[in-house]
Amino acid sequence: MACDLDWVILRPSVVLGPGAYGASALFRGLAALPWLPVMPNTGLLQVVRLEDVVRTVEMFVNPNAPSRLTLEVAGPEALSFKDVVGTYRRWFGWPAARVVNMPTPLANLTYKLSDIAGGSGLATADPQHRAERDRARRRRRQQGMGRENRDRTGGARRRAGENAGFSPGALVR
Repeated sequence: MACDLDWVILRPSVVLGPGAYGASALFRGLAALPWLPVMPNTGLLQVVRLEDVVRTVEMFVNPNAPSRLTLEVAGPEALSFKDVVGTYRRWFGWPAARVVNMPTPLANLTYKLSDIAGGSGLATADPQHRAERDRARRRRRQQGMGRENRDRTGGARRRAGENAGFSPGALVR
């Protein structure tokens, strides 16, 4: 932001799309269960379709597009976790799942275990990404490069454009 180049920062909300990764995989997987674990004190989600994020990026690639701005891109509706999973279940033609409210101590333990798994690099949802990561680690070892010499990229939180509503049918083609 400090340099003289034009820039646009897009910060997408929870992005849902046809690929089996991230939030999309989580919601589809939870929708397949006969019960739905609901964590305490969860906020509302403004899910955005992947196609809408792509259209937003395409708009800002245009040389005449505005620049030097930060844009929160999110869906028009605030939905509960239960509503998002329920929408997938209805789209699949299944009845509502039995809701299981997680006790706070169990939820906290689950969060901590997830943080540990994520920090260790063991919890990678995409098998292709996992395989690429493992190949890169082997190459670095063979080249004598340790963690301290690796190029690191930041994990910035992003959100993107508006959609016309949440419909898993439009997401899973």
